[in-house]
Amino acid sequence: SSTQSLLQLEAPDRLRGRVVSMFFFCWAGVAPFSALMAGWLCHVGGTRLAVLVAGTAGLMTLGFVVL
Repeated sequence: SSTQSLLQLEAPDRLRGRVVSMFFFCWAGVAPFSALMAGWLCHVGGTRLAVLVAGTAGLMTLGFVVL
């Protein structure tokens, strides 16, 4: 909730709705696709593979954001 509040406070008035809608799309809008991929990875290589891929993707995203 603090992230959403920060986005609403920092976004210009004319773009506030668009910024919040993009936030929700990124936060929950891609969840069905992620769930399909995680299910497929569990089916193909087991839980360890799915966790490894998700963890690697998270660390890569973190590295991209930090840099």
